[in-house]
Amino acid sequence: MRDHGITHVLAKNAGGSAARAKLDAARALRLPVIMAARPALPGAALDSVDAVMGWLGHSALHWTVSMR
Repeated sequence: MRDHGITHVLAKNAGGSAARAKLDAARALRLPVIMAARPALPGAALDSVDAVMGWLGHSALHWTVSMR
């Protein structure tokens, strides 16, 4: 990290151990670490086929409008 002039570390908080070495190195070098939070999961729970079909129709409409 020093060889590349890194002054800060940005990592996503994925909940795994893949970034552990990077975070340990940043700590050893006393570099600031910025953790990007994982987005919240959708809260909708659907209990029928009709509800799912309605949700799918709403989502398709939302994406169609958003992409324009």
